[in-house]
Amino acid sequence: MSDNTQTHSQTSFIDAVNLIASTTVLGVLYGITLALYSLSVRSLYLQLGGHWRQHKQTIFTLAHASLAMICATVVLTLASRVVQLAYVNHSDFPEGPYVYEAIYLNPQPVGYLGNIFSVMADFLTMGIQVWRLWVIWSAGPYAIAVSILPILVFLSFAATDVMPIVWMFYPDLVSAKTASAVFIANLSLQAVFTVSVTALIAARLMLVRRRHIRIMGTTESSKQYMNIVTMLVESYALESAWDFVLLVLFLVESQMTALFFRCDSSIKIISYLLVVYRVSTGRAWGKKTERQISSLRWNHAGRSTTTENVTRASQVLDTNALPVSHQMA
Repeated sequence: MSDNTQTHSQTSFIDAVNLIASTTVLGVLYGITLALYSLSVRSLYLQLGGHWRQHKQTIFTLAHASLAMICATVVLTLASRVVQLAYVNHSDFPEGPYVYEAIYLNPQPVGYLGNIFSVMADFLTMGIQVWRLWVIWSAGPYAIAVSILPILVFLSFAATDVMPIVWMFYPDLVSAKTASAVFIANLSLQAVFTVSVTALIAARLMLVRRRHIRIMGTTESSKQYMNIVTMLVESYALESAWDFVLLVLFLVESQMTALFFRCDSSIKIISYLLVVYRVSTGRAWGKKTERQISSLRWNHAGRSTTTENVTRASQVLDTNALPVSHQMA
């Protein structure tokens, strides 16, 4: 009798966690997403100034952010529909609404469409990180070598991300042990990818900053490198921490896993839009950032610098500046 009571209590708790995650938490995160998207769209639109053909990168960023926002909206809508079907229409299911959702709703269109759009959000938000890494390192000789590992990790993650969708159509192909192993690999690859890409971008910026300080000394403009590094770390710290906590909860078989898993794609989109918003307000690495930061902004005290030092600095900057055809999106 006590075992049945304990089992019922655990089932009720999982149902409550899943309900709160699918409604309250997901709704709050969607509100944050919508606010960041609206602010980003406004800033990007002001950058266009009516000259659409002259701002291809801004238009691309706007379209990319809009696709991510569409994914977030569809995920929220389908999650609400799943809650209605599981917790209202079939609340009397013996094993509880959460089990009903896993058994009967996930193989249905309302279930696998939600997973498809979550995977699309993953590809959009993680793929753009590879592009940022390439933009930052493209001026140096090691761009390809630096990009190889993150690309391989991203492709591995993509494979583990798509597998659950395939298994929905062919459930006989997978066992519970295999599904658990793939899920652990998926979470681990997410964390490794985000941390490694952010670390590589930060390393490149710090190397450029050190070179400029060696040439021109510590100036006000050199602080902009640290601002960009801080922006990236702050934006993706939430995503990295969320993935790590989700992995730990899954490994210890915590009942809170459902909450973190349900909101994982929303956290990725929020982290991505944080970067987009800061980029749109001019606080990121653009196609002329290194040259602009490196320009000799001498104050009155610094104007006594000799012509020889100015010439030397200009020559180094001209040969090491980033190509002007790229911009961090």
